[in-house]
Amino acid sequence: MICPVCHKREATQDVVRYFGEYKTQGKVCSFCYEKALNLDANGFYNTFYADLQKSCRRCGRTLNQILNTMIVGCPHCYTQFATELEPLIKSVQSSEDDD
Repeated sequence: MICPVCHKREATQDVVRYFGEYKTQGKVCSFCYEKALNLDANGFYNTFYADLQKSCRRCGRTLNQILNTMIVGCPHCYTQFATELEPLIKSVQSSEDDD
């Protein structure tokens, strides 16, 4: 299995996180282990549980394509992938506010 964080190396390390009473887990490469431990609940979900092959009903663009290119296919993608894109958009907006 390829690491879902960097998409480059073999995922060999188990990552276990608790969000409240919910145990979540996944596998990452050794280089991304610390990064995975620092993901918030939304980031962890998107990394390990989101369906990356989910596609927009209008344009056909997949979540994986959007996350890899940071380009949505159409305005409907924002609705179709709202749960997955919200933490990403917030992180980009907050990092621009820090400048």
